[in-house]
Amino acid sequence: MRCLPVAPLAAAALIGTTPAHAADARDAVVAADTLLTGLAARNGVRDGYLDMLASSGLLLRPAPVNGPSLLQGDEPDRNPLRRAPERVIVARSADLAVSVGPYAGRPAAGADGLGHYVAVWRTGDDGDWKLQVDAAMPHGDGPGAVDAVAGLPLLPWVAPAGLCDANALGAAERQVVDARAGGNAPAARLYAADAVVLRSDLAPVAAGAAPRGRVWRDAQMRGTWVAQSQDLAVMTGLVRTDAAERGYGFLHAWTCEGGGWKLKLDLENLPR
Repeated sequence: MRCLPVAPLAAAALIGTTPAHAADARDAVVAADTLLTGLAARNGVRDGYLDMLASSGLLLRPAPVNGPSLLQGDEPDRNPLRRAPERVIVARSADLAVSVGPYAGRPAAGADGLGHYVAVWRTGDDGDWKLQVDAAMPHGDGPGAVDAVAGLPLLPWVAPAGLCDANALGAAERQVVDARAGGNAPAARLYAADAVVLRSDLAPVAAGAAPRGRVWRDAQMRGTWVAQSQDLAVMTGLVRTDAAERGYGFLHAWTCEGGGWKLKLDLENLPR
């Protein structure tokens, strides 16, 4: 089992926000998510994503690839796309956020039909939210395959609390990778109480209700982002289950809870 190490992360000063500011940041992320859908409707899905993606933005298709480079080679399209966030979590420093919700159509992440998407957002130099990672996972007609409806009520997702050691994040991630390499589910203590597991063949479920999953042969990190407030972090990469496989993307969102890093979102964009 080979996993690229996570580079040590410099400690950052804790940046706090008031509850009102935290709510404003969450509303801004919802607005950015909604704007993407509007741009896709007006200019086409490709150009809508190009407007919102960071220059280093990744699409899990299903392996992580540079979104702007990939989309520049695509033909413009007018495929309908609707999506709406139903879960949003934002760091107290308001520089990193994750949104999750249902979609209908064909996102730039390359998945037709009905399913769920995950978007990782970061603030750019201009303060606007930019899309850092986007994954879309179809569910077909299976349980949990729901149509996207504007104005979905946001489900409760406990906000991160406290300040966690950014350099301890790699050790937490290693425990998840080692468990998967051994054919096991990560230990329950690694998950937040309201953690969500999401697979391309599985609608969002609680961690305790998720199947064991595939055995990982090797994992390679492709991106790590930690909020300045050190209460929210995202790691994504490429995983293979056998030597012949091209690989697919995984994404883990971690929150600081109870003085330690807890897995909030466990995503695998399995090959279709």
